This record gives sequence, structure tokens and C-alpha cells, in this order.
Amino acid sequence: MATTTLEIPGVFHWAKLTEADRDQADWHKDHDGATTISVVVDGTTSQEITDAGVRLLGKPEEDGSGFRYTFKRKWDQGPNMAWANGEPAVFSPDGSRWDWEKDGLIGNGSKGIVFVDVYDTKIGIGTRLKAVQVIDHLKFDKNGGGSETPLNIKNYTTEADVDSDLEDIPF
Repeated sequence: MATTTLEIPGVFHWAKLTEADRDQADWHKDHDGATTISVVVDGTTSQEITDAGVRLLGKPEEDGSGFRYTFKRKWDQGPNMAWANGEPAVFSPDGSRWDWEKDGLIGNGSKGIVFVDVYDTKIGIGTRLKAVQVIDHLKFDKNGGGSETPLNIKNYTTEADVDSDLEDIPF
């Protein structure tokens, strides 16, 4: 059981919070996968996570926007841990349950609160993703979104295009 629950505000990335999209990488196969969410937090929140005894280290974002933590909830830890299995609770800004059909999946850049149980284990402090509350929702774009920069596609089957592009190579 949790000794405390942290409320961690931040920017969400890679929210895999349902049975259909849970993380099923090899390191989660013993538990039939895990629901996961990465959250980017500011320096003050990162320090609060550390002060709570959490062993996870936040990875600094390359752009200096904060520290990225990934929290997990194992899908199936067996019948004795049924209360800690499956999907975490997900809530809308008004506190009502998230409606996956109506609201959609949670896209990168969404903002909100991640609730994480912190508890003692034989090897130190452990964490478990408990719930997520979405405050500012960006819908997941299955096509990846990203840059709208146009591509400069050329025909490299003609000598003229190949020769002119090779002249631009600085070596």
C-alpha cells in the first residue's frame, strides 16, 4: 500500500493508459505489459519528487524545458495485487472520468497532473502510476503531427540533378 501519493503537474508525452495501447515491450512481458506516461516537470517539482525519496531520476530535456520522468503501472501482477493492476484512473479537467470514445487519446504536449503512489519496498522507495487528470488536452495524432516543413523532393535519376547537388557537399 502507498505511504503517500504525489501530485505531479507537468506536460505529458507518450501516454499509454489503456489496455489497447499499453506498453508491451519485452521488459514488461512478465506482467502482460504496463500503462505508462512520461511527464516533463520544472526544477522545483523535480526536487519535490527527489525529496519524497523516489529513486527515479528525471532526464533533463535537451531544450532545457525541465526534467522527464516516466511512471508505470504493471498490467497484471497477479490476484494478490488486483487492486494495483490494469488501467490507472483518468479524469477530465472538471474531475469527471475521461471518456476515451468522446475525448480521444491523450497527445504529446497535453498538460495535467499525474498521481503517483509512493511506497516502501525491500530495496527502497517504489512508485506506481495511480491516476492522471488532463487539464489542457491535445488530441493524439496517429499520423505523428510534427513539422509542417515542406519536403524538397528531387528527381535523382537525371545527371543534372545529381551533379548540381554533389557540388553543394562541403567535402
